Amino acid sequence: MNRVSAILLAVLLAGCSKPKPPAPEAPPQPPATDTADQEVERIKTERARRDREVWQLEEQAQAHEATFIAFWDALREANDKWAVFGKYTPGKLRLGVPGKVSEHDWGIRATEFSGTSRVVADWPTFLESFRSAGIEVVQTEWHQERFTPPADGPARSLMNFTIHARQGPARRWAVKGQMDIEWTPAKDAAGLYQPVSVTVAKLKLMERAGSPPFREAALLDPQADRIDGPPKASAIPLLLHDLDGNGLADIILPGANLVYWNRGSLNLEIGRLCTFPIARVNGVALSDFTGDGRPDLMVMVPGLPPAFYEGSRSGRFEGKPRKVAAGLPAEGFTYATAVGDPDGDGDLDVWVTQYKPPYVGGQFPAPYYDANDGYPSYLLINDGTGRFTDGTAAAGLSAKQHRRTYSASFIDLDGDGDQDLMVVNDFAGLDLFLNDGHGKFTDATAQLGSDRHSFGMSHALADFNGDGRLDVYMAGMASTTARRLESMGLGRKEFSGHQRARMLMGYGNRMLLSGAKGLEQAAFNNQVARTGWSWGCTALDFDNDGDRDLYIANGNISSKSCKDYCTTFWRHDIFDANSKNNDGLKLFFTENHRQMKTVSWNGYEHNVLYMNEGGRGFANVAWLMGMAHEYDSRSIVSNDLDADGRPDLLVVEQRWLPGSREAFRHYIHVMQNQWPGKTRWIGAHLADGGPGFSPIGAMVTLRTSAGAQVVPVVTGDSFAAQHAPTVHFGLGDATVESLEVRWPNGRVTRLEKPSAGKYHHLVAPRPE
Repeated sequence: MNRVSAILLAVLLAGCSKPKPPAPEAPPQPPATDTADQEVERIKTERARRDREVWQLEEQAQAHEATFIAFWDALREANDKWAVFGKYTPGKLRLGVPGKVSEHDWGIRATEFSGTSRVVADWPTFLESFRSAGIEVVQTEWHQERFTPPADGPARSLMNFTIHARQGPARRWAVKGQMDIEWTPAKDAAGLYQPVSVTVAKLKLMERAGSPPFREAALLDPQADRIDGPPKASAIPLLLHDLDGNGLADIILPGANLVYWNRGSLNLEIGRLCTFPIARVNGVALSDFTGDGRPDLMVMVPGLPPAFYEGSRSGRFEGKPRKVAAGLPAEGFTYATAVGDPDGDGDLDVWVTQYKPPYVGGQFPAPYYDANDGYPSYLLINDGTGRFTDGTAAAGLSAKQHRRTYSASFIDLDGDGDQDLMVVNDFAGLDLFLNDGHGKFTDATAQLGSDRHSFGMSHALADFNGDGRLDVYMAGMASTTARRLESMGLGRKEFSGHQRARMLMGYGNRMLLSGAKGLEQAAFNNQVARTGWSWGCTALDFDNDGDRDLYIANGNISSKSCKDYCTTFWRHDIFDANSKNNDGLKLFFTENHRQMKTVSWNGYEHNVLYMNEGGRGFANVAWLMGMAHEYDSRSIVSNDLDADGRPDLLVVEQRWLPGSREAFRHYIHVMQNQWPGKTRWIGAHLADGGPGFSPIGAMVTLRTSAGAQVVPVVTGDSFAAQHAPTVHFGLGDATVESLEVRWPNGRVTRLEKPSAGKYHHLVAPRPE
């Protein structure tokens, strides 16, 4: 380890058992005679009482964490971050010594530090050594994992931290660790507790020399680019598809009535998507529903039935839309549509989801860990001409159709040749429905046990451990607050089910690997679990080494201060509300959430790029590769936009307007992959080929001298997004043996020893 790395490390330090799933419980109801104003006062009084009697230790924890909130806020706002470090002295600082060093792909070195024998005596001189070396701290995160109140000794906190630093354009460090902090017994003149001593309990430093391979090639502003779209142009949903047949995926934004035509070399030309646009589009399915070989467009709008646009040879949608079916429920936000052929009749059907947001109308999911109280999702059965009927009940999907769903896909999970349905839900987690081969489903969720629980936001499907079988990654919410409350043993005894579910729901993301017994959580799951409040995710091989990496969008509401609303959610919101509208709670939530103008909710969390290390585990290399964005991210998709064999990434930023938690503007960051290493690769563009020959639902298998890689073509996986029907494989040093596509109708296209370094255009074979 060189001197710069060692100095950098020191300064940066300043500053599963499976329980039985709990049974649903209903919170007590307020008196029916209360007015809304009276109910607000009652809720305030009750919350204040519970903070004193039930959550008093958490109140103390928050008071001590305030010191690091002030520190974090000051760091974010400062141009000279070393000056901020100088103002917040750590007291007696004990550091570890360099220990185990591990070498990772692409020159990445990881150093683990152990022991606490070194003591920093001269803090100002210590800091100046970094400034003079030209080292810059760029991003940080600080989260209190545990708090021990003063009893026989001083109050203590265990603080998780992340620091991203760089030296010029070509050297970066990512530091993660924990600090054990001993606090002063009283607050200072500024009303903050101060550290008496800071001991680094655990630390890992990752470093890389070389410029980050990802660069921002374009920043798209749908609001500024709109032609005749809605007044509020949205980048959600985000779709990729080669509409004009030039072999390059175009960027499609139905919520802004925009298409960015991909003319090559990341030259994007703004165009109109629909001649007769519909305002407030929030959900989309883009596929060939009519069997004419051209993609059609189904759009969902809250309060209206789905509308249908037939595709044209130009790739535009020039005709007027028509209603899909009468009498369908149309209430919530459609963040995901699962397109597939579950009944095997040769045309594409659609599972339409409808998300019911919490808090609206004074309601809240009940129970928060297994809610089935939202707006109904439904299965639309296609007659082959793009006309649909409701087939939800007949398919056996009614029992859980009221989930609050964020993502869903038709996918053959059990390998029997038909399309099963997986549904990822907020306030519940993962549901699995197995197909009998004729479009009738059986709920198989129980096989997952407690591993199904999550605040599910999105999913990715790939063979993550390299055994040739399809695995599932579910993105959710990892909560430091939940772990802190659990460590202090805090909770409401009358809600034992809520307490048992807390660590399951706040655990974070889950990697479920396919095995002999079905899907089971990976032994290395802790490596990929705690990314923060996650939204979209996508699987890709960004470094072309032959395994599937993961990119995950993070951050909920980043406001003026990093002070986190999450403690209020866990102490009160999950208990005080239910799934019925309540005028008093509506007024209370409206008033209570005004603090979001200044208070964050899982704010300033960085996006994560997990590099797959040969199926044995993952390492977060986002900062080292230029992808650890700090803005609040939502939809993400991957695609080789410039066709150079290196997958690029599109990231939707949700930028909040000043002084508001409701008003925002979307931007799309087009991140070009300029990976300097080996670029040996092969790919396939799957084309629509008429009735029964859609690429949606196809399974693509690449066989090489190193083994097999499997990638499915689905919709509804990443949050509010749809990937293009294009598959990319990195090769590393392997030799290509065959490329095979198993189409949804069971027919197979197989290329023997296909050429590497190109995308092969494939259409399903016609019956003889």
